[in-house]
Amino acid sequence: MSHTLKDPEWAPPPAEEEIKSETGLSTNGKLAVAPMRVHMPVKMQLAMEQHVRKAVLPESDRALPQAGLLFFEYRGKSKSIYSVELIYTGPAGKATLALQP
Repeated sequence: MSHTLKDPEWAPPPAEEEIKSETGLSTNGKLAVAPMRVHMPVKMQLAMEQHVRKAVLPESDRALPQAGLLFFEYRGKSKSIYSVELIYTGPAGKATLALQP
């Protein structure tokens, strides 16, 4: 779960861009290399994981309504999700909620 979390406020530092030529060399004569993948700092990842653990919806019956985050596994592309419904059937009755994808 935590490897797919994204912080909308965090952005990787800008990378130095080099223009590649057909020979694989940049315009300044150095070998052009693909930019390194930049990861979020570990402290920020741990803080975000802890925040999510506190906000996740608990897996049990509750007497009163409760807010929380809901996670589910989806292996397709997120762009191909057009609608999401939460269907509840339990001791409190039946309900269907349309959610935003």
